[in-house]
Amino acid sequence: MRLATTSVPADREAFEQVLSTAKTAADFLSPRLKHFYGLQLLETEELILSLDRPRLLEIGVGTGMEGLWSAMKGADVTGIDVYKSLTDLANGWLFLSAFSGARYRAG
Repeated sequence: MRLATTSVPADREAFEQVLSTAKTAADFLSPRLKHFYGLQLLETEELILSLDRPRLLEIGVGTGMEGLWSAMKGADVTGIDVYKSLTDLANGWLFLSAFSGARYRAG
């Protein structure tokens, strides 16, 4: 695994607030949407596990959870987003999880 480039916001309290909001965002999904999202994750996992360390490019990182999850399953993930605040959030997840299988950049 390569070392992740992390840029955790300097204001840790504000960062923790954003993380707590992101953690509860899934609570707003309907049961139907949760079902199809779960199926999508299962298909992604099967694909990742069938390949030898696949490279994955995530465009539109958002909170970075899918990329982190994919990296934990064995993918080499690079994520990009036009909003630096979102790549900061995604890199914060990497920092808090002490996981280095993904990297996120704004651009």
